[in-house]
Amino acid sequence: MGALKSLGLEINWTDKAQKVKWEGYKLRGKTESTFGDIALVVKIQLAHDAFIEGVAFYEAKRQFFQPDQTPIGFKSIKLEQLSRIGKSTHAANILLYDVDRHERTTIASSVSTTFVESLLMQRASLPPGRILHHYGDFWVRSIANNFIGLNLDFSPAAVSAIKESVSSLNRPAFVLNASVAMTKLFDLELDNSFIKSADYEHWIKSESLQSNYDTPRGDDGPKFGP
Repeated sequence: MGALKSLGLEINWTDKAQKVKWEGYKLRGKTESTFGDIALVVKIQLAHDAFIEGVAFYEAKRQFFQPDQTPIGFKSIKLEQLSRIGKSTHAANILLYDVDRHERTTIASSVSTTFVESLLMQRASLPPGRILHHYGDFWVRSIANNFIGLNLDFSPAAVSAIKESVSSLNRPAFVLNASVAMTKLFDLELDNSFIKSADYEHWIKSESLQSNYDTPRGDDGPKFGP
C-alpha cells in the first residue's frame, strides 16, 4: 500500500495523456469479502459530456515461510474462493504480498485469478516459493494501468455489483475510488456517493498527501527472485 501513497492523489503521467484523481477508504472493523480485499471503482471521463465506469478486484494473499525463512508459497489460496470471485468479474486478480527477510525488501505482484484457478483445477498444488510472482506483474504497475482506464471490467453488472457490495455483508476491506480524464483538459470530480461513512473511513485522502504532477510509470519495483 505504500506504493499507492507515494503516487499522490492527483496524478499527471509524464508519458500519458490521462490525469487521475483518487481516494482510498478502509472498512471499519474486519470482514470477509466476496469481491476480494481491494475493490477499485474508476469513472473515466471520455469527453465533457461522456463517461464510462469500470471496476477491478484484488484478493490479497501472503507468502508463507519455513522456520529458516525459506519461502514455501501462497498456501492460503483456495480454489473455492477463487471460483466465487472469478464469477463476479473478469477483472479479478490476486495481490501476492511477500517479504524477503534476508534482503529486507517487500514484493507485491498481481496475478490473474483465472490463471491461478486454472492451475489449481489441473494440478494438486500451486508452484512453491516465489514462482507464482512470475505469472503476473508488479502490483504498482497493475494499479497504474487501472488508473489510466486499462484492464477494468466495464460491464454494468460488475460495476453495479461492486457499488452495492460496499453496503452489503460482503464488503471489501478497501475501496479505491478514482476519476480519470482521457485528456488533461478535463476537470475531475470524485463521486463517493456509493460509500457510506458509517461503514468506511478515509484511508487516503487529500488532506494527508500532496498532489503529484510529474509521475512516471517506469517503476519496475523489486526483483521477484526464485
